Amino acid sequence: MVSTCNNSSITYNLLCSHLRLHRGILLKTKEVGVKRWVIGAFCFLISSLAQSQDKDLKFANDMLVTAKVAGMCGTFKQLFAFQETTQMPGGDEFIERFLNTEISRLGMSLQEFMKLCTESIESYNKLKRLSE
Repeated sequence: MVSTCNNSSITYNLLCSHLRLHRGILLKTKEVGVKRWVIGAFCFLISSLAQSQDKDLKFANDMLVTAKVAGMCGTFKQLFAFQETTQMPGGDEFIERFLNTEISRLGMSLQEFMKLCTESIESYNKLKRLSE
């Protein structure tokens, strides 16, 4: 078996594993050395593409998480502003309970949550400026 298919890239490893399983079908040669060389060369060539794709996916995921957290924090800001202007009876207690439930669900303290909100909104605004 070819031992060159050890990489942190999921795409890369799946393609290499697929080639290993089907090397007899994909390559119509009887020489094991040639098969190993061809499979190794193919895996080497696609590794840079797969690694680049994984970096792009991580960046896209980071952007989505940043946008989601910034949106959640923006929603809380709107709730506070709404309650401040309307003074709805029971609104303060509702917002406090809801916020505490969300913070608990996230496993954070209030200070950690506020820091996360500040950082995610700053990151979101930077990304937005870059895209304009």
